[in-house]
Amino acid sequence: MVLPQITPEPDEAERNAILAALAADEAERPAVAEWSAALLPDREDEEP
Repeated sequence: MVLPQITPEPDEAERNAILAALAADEAERPAVAEWSAALLPDREDEEP
């Protein structure tokens, strides 16, 4: 995960609120699109 750079520099309470909102937004997104999971092989299954 890339740490976001927030400008102008927020105070600690603002920073925590922003980071919590970003984490909640990220948690709502599926890790893999359903169509790709159904159609594409797992990378772990691929041979080198």
